[in-house]
Amino acid sequence: MREPRTLPYALAQPQPSDVAQGEFGTGWYYERFSPFSWDWTWRRTLLFGAIAVPFGAMLGVIHGLYAHALDEGLAVGWRAAFATLMAVTLGPVFGALVRRAGWRLPVERMAVVTAVVTGVLLSWSLRVYTETYHDHLMGAHLSAVQRWIRVFSGQWPLHAVVENLTDLVAALTVHAIAGGALALRSYFDEPRRWQEHTARRELESLRQQKLKAEARLSVLQAQVEPHFLFNSLASVSAQIEADPQRAKSLVHALAQYLRTTLPHLRPDGRAPLSTLAEQFAICRGYLEIMVLRLGPRLSILLEVSEELGMTAFPPLLLLSLVENAVTHGVEPKAGPARVALGARLLGTGAEALLEVFVRDDGIGLREGLVEGTGISNVRAQLAALYGPAARLNVESSAAGGVCASITIALRALRS
Repeated sequence: MREPRTLPYALAQPQPSDVAQGEFGTGWYYERFSPFSWDWTWRRTLLFGAIAVPFGAMLGVIHGLYAHALDEGLAVGWRAAFATLMAVTLGPVFGALVRRAGWRLPVERMAVVTAVVTGVLLSWSLRVYTETYHDHLMGAHLSAVQRWIRVFSGQWPLHAVVENLTDLVAALTVHAIAGGALALRSYFDEPRRWQEHTARRELESLRQQKLKAEARLSVLQAQVEPHFLFNSLASVSAQIEADPQRAKSLVHALAQYLRTTLPHLRPDGRAPLSTLAEQFAICRGYLEIMVLRLGPRLSILLEVSEELGMTAFPPLLLLSLVENAVTHGVEPKAGPARVALGARLLGTGAEALLEVFVRDDGIGLREGLVEGTGISNVRAQLAALYGPAARLNVESSAAGGVCASITIALRALRS
């Protein structure tokens, strides 16, 4: 025997507004709950019973006034009130008992339909009993039961049979509506509505995560941009008195660099898009400024193929590594120094990786040196953008100096 199924939601909890449908679509307070749950059933019974019971009791009042018999009116009234109450109660109660059992969905669906049909037939039988009792008090020649026996046995002429069957269909239709048959549509459609609700929540969660990631990236990039600008201005300031002509060249180079790069850093206030070739161009501009500042002792080499240059690449990450190489490797070194940038593909197919590296032959890693803001910033941006699909590696180079490399799964860059 299979284990009872576990619902992905609690029957006793109100449904979200985009899941709750109800049998009439009116949004009444009972329709916020799952069809044929206990909360749905007793709320529905209270609402419809408040209408059905007085209506049934009114039949007793009418009979008592007509027959001038209080006791007969009371007898008819409580029977009619009970019959109308059962009309709105039996089907939902039987359905709630089925749902409470927690059977497998196909079995449960058949059992719920059976429960509603059973409730409709039982409530209709109570109505026939009440009509028979009323007919007996009124001295009718044929009771309701006897009339239906003659209808189904063919003892009446065709037009009488058609008339009575029409009344039967109308009565069963009313009992079906009162007994929860309309709720079957909402019940059968409930799993689909929950799936769509869950999908919408997941999409909204992803959207919120994306917005948070973009906000985080904006903060991180805002930390990088002034950092580069302040360092560049400090370089200009240092050259004003020592070599005014060189300072002038630095200002011109810096202005040209900012004019061509800043408009591309933050389009529309969002996390900017860029290619690897654009990031190499930004780094070249920065390094040319550094060459003007440091003189011929600094040499640079940038190599990226045209094909790899078209690959999407996050902005400013490479510039942070270049700045770090110049500031902590080249500037403290006495004598010539070199900074080289390159890119290459590792692996093929779905497992292909893009590796971009910045190598310098400066003073190298020093023991006890704490990782700076630039490197920490690069790690944070890679984690926010690509998670485990990207990594940053900083290590000593075999020829001296430091090699910093960013490795990102090519599928992550293209997605």
